[in-house]
Amino acid sequence: MRYNDIMKIKKSKYEGYLWYSDESSPNILLGDKDLVIMERPEAYIVEGMLWDSASLTSIRIDYHDGQQHIYETEIKPEDLQGSEKTTIEEYIPHRLPGVSILSFLRYWQPVADPLCEGFEVLSPSSLVFVGFKKQ
Repeated sequence: MRYNDIMKIKKSKYEGYLWYSDESSPNILLGDKDLVIMERPEAYIVEGMLWDSASLTSIRIDYHDGQQHIYETEIKPEDLQGSEKTTIEEYIPHRLPGVSILSFLRYWQPVADPLCEGFEVLSPSSLVFVGFKKQ
């Protein structure tokens, strides 16, 4: 995907970060200003994680195989509470000053396990960014 696609990300006050290819650390977004993505012909977004708590929307941006990829996930309010199908996972960030924890929503799906006589066990299916805790 190209910048044209990135420019289609809806305007909102996102929490998260954008890491451009020509920078040594990411730009941190605290959810207090509208997202501004400037077209930069000399750089691209290597990685980005955005969380819009108002619309419960998570956006992941990454760059691989020579292309920009954008993944958007709408989250149900009950999923954030945790259940058999979701859990909250927290990770310590690297090179994100002022951020103490990255929070993700882990989705689980039942899968038949041959080691358990074919009974279903919960297996991790996806991991979705849902903001961070600040220091």
